Amino acid sequence: MQKILLHTGITFAFILCLLIAVFFFWYPAPLLSMQAGWPTFIIALATTLILGPLMTAWLCRPGKKNKNCALDVSIIVLLQAIALAYGAYILYQQKPKLLVLVLDQFYIVTEKDLTKPLSPSIASNLPRYKNGPYIAQVPIKFKGKKANALSPLTSDLSHLAFVPDPFQRISKAFLPTYLIPDKTTHPDQANAVTDIRLPITGRNVRGTVTLDGETLEITTIALDDF
Repeated sequence: MQKILLHTGITFAFILCLLIAVFFFWYPAPLLSMQAGWPTFIIALATTLILGPLMTAWLCRPGKKNKNCALDVSIIVLLQAIALAYGAYILYQQKPKLLVLVLDQFYIVTEKDLTKPLSPSIASNLPRYKNGPYIAQVPIKFKGKKANALSPLTSDLSHLAFVPDPFQRISKAFLPTYLIPDKTTHPDQANAVTDIRLPITGRNVRGTVTLDGETLEITTIALDDF
């Protein structure tokens, strides 16, 4: 019984480390859903949390020699660690590195999506979404009202989200004019703060990013309803 309790304690320690890494650093909500990471995460949890202790309880059943039981538990813990490490590796590879705004749409970009690694000098100037991915904008300068006629829906600019060199902090100077609230036409709302809502594209799910109209910081990311 002591070995089963010890094994269960080790298992929960493994799980706690994975939970902290996934939900506090790699995939702040709801990015795990947007990157289709739940199946990998659930398999890693099931393997570690269910199969390991069950195998220990069966192999260390009453009547089994203590020496053999200790060896069995050691092997099970090793196999659990390998399975959990593999699941964590897959999740780490798919984790968002950046949330990149191109014109009027965000894209979730992983490390392997980038045409070259994100340099520390660029990363140091970028804010982060919670403790997770960096937030960047591709500066696109327009003259006159050209920005009003362009959208990723009609002009494919998504490839720009994978080129790190021009990445910078989100600025109103590079936002299409139709996204910026015009308070001059509504004097009664001159002091109001209007949020900016933009679509975001993940691995297989779309969502909506809400930007604070004044600070241009991301306040929320929500999955789109289907």
